[in-house]
Amino acid sequence: MKNVLIAMLPVVLLLGLWLFIWATLERRKHPPSEETLETMALLNARGWLPSGGAAMIFELVYMGAYQARRLTSLPGALKSLLLVPVVLSFAWFIYLFIRDSRQGDEFERAIQHDALSLAFLMFLTWAMGMWLMDEVWPTPHHGTFSVALGWLPLYYFVGLLFAKARYLPTHKDRP
Repeated sequence: MKNVLIAMLPVVLLLGLWLFIWATLERRKHPPSEETLETMALLNARGWLPSGGAAMIFELVYMGAYQARRLTSLPGALKSLLLVPVVLSFAWFIYLFIRDSRQGDEFERAIQHDALSLAFLMFLTWAMGMWLMDEVWPTPHHGTFSVALGWLPLYYFVGLLFAKARYLPTHKDRP
């Protein structure tokens, strides 16, 4: 399995490089209009939908605590204490998400809905893949579904980026 992942690394890197070059060429062919620049400024505003930032902070705190708890040299009390920042950051993410959905306008709610839809589909696909991998290649070191909690907010953040991008006007929208 390790050899397959190492063999896939150049493919992923070359695909990313190709996508970057293609996007740069497309941007030169079709420079952004004034409307696009205004929409991009709105979508990239610092205070706009802070639940996405909270999702990323929760992801970092969760994965840090998860990795630290896996260390066998830590005492049990410290392992339990590591759960406190995870719960607090998760509560903060949920609070900001609910606040964003209640106080936001229709546009912000549509983006949040799209982000949640994408996050849910990505999570289900990941869970199905993990289950399938465990059925085909069962190993005692296989990652458990306890890490699943940390993936959903990450997928929400990625979904939020894709949802924001869907509402950007393109060169096809110009008269």
